[in-house]
Amino acid sequence: GGLVHVVTDKETLFSISKAYNVSVDELKQWNNLTSNSLSLGQELTIKKRNTNNASTVTTTQTQVAPANTQVKSKSGVHTVVAKETMFSISRQYGITVQQLKDWNNLQANEISIGQTLFVAEPERGAVAQTTTQTVTQPVVTTTTSTVIVPPAKQPDAEPVKPVTVTKEKEVVTPPKEKETVITISEAVKGSDEIMESGVAELIEGTDGNRKYLALHRTAPVGTILKVRNEMNNREVFVRVMGKLPETVLTDRVIIRVSKSAYDRLGAIDQRFRVQVTYYK
Repeated sequence: GGLVHVVTDKETLFSISKAYNVSVDELKQWNNLTSNSLSLGQELTIKKRNTNNASTVTTTQTQVAPANTQVKSKSGVHTVVAKETMFSISRQYGITVQQLKDWNNLQANEISIGQTLFVAEPERGAVAQTTTQTVTQPVVTTTTSTVIVPPAKQPDAEPVKPVTVTKEKEVVTPPKEKETVITISEAVKGSDEIMESGVAELIEGTDGNRKYLALHRTAPVGTILKVRNEMNNREVFVRVMGKLPETVLTDRVIIRVSKSAYDRLGAIDQRFRVQVTYYK
């Protein structure tokens, strides 16, 4: 028994002889050829010897390719023969190389003899009625590196507090440095500087407010005060938003601060000792 091979683009007697594991002389002898040249669509008779590996590749070709269709198959599947490239196959079917790669899950441009390729967009999971050995090939290289997990976003929420502090400080410090060249921390008591020590409390209901605000007994609304927590020496600048009500239980309470200033001072107790500095 024998087979018929239809010559496709770029094939030579040598490449066909390799594909079927026969010699060029045998091909010429079986087909009465006088020269080595072949033409597209030419049919060559191959008289089989029992070589198993070639027969699996070629049986699909002869079933799929009646005379003159250049190994195009009805089911939109093409079996790769010697010397074919992705480019030549894509030209043959009027598609792009990218489509060929997408439909067949291919990463690189290499293809191997006997590999089956979809040359039309596959509609459903029914893959190929071709040889079983080739079905596994398209699935080989799908190395997806989905290891890049975006970093968790929680830490972003925290640095917001310091940012607002520096803003507040920028606004606050210039007037002080014009009036006295010495920094407040050194606490030089000039006639216009007032320092108080006493108890600070939290202004209830200011949890959602991110500004550093305070209620004070004597400083006018809008005054900037420096508050220092005597427990840990943490400091914050606050803006007076109103008067401390006269009903506050004890004289020892000298200031109330908003929740953001309370947190900034690292306070733990509802009432804590502070030193307040400001200018008239």
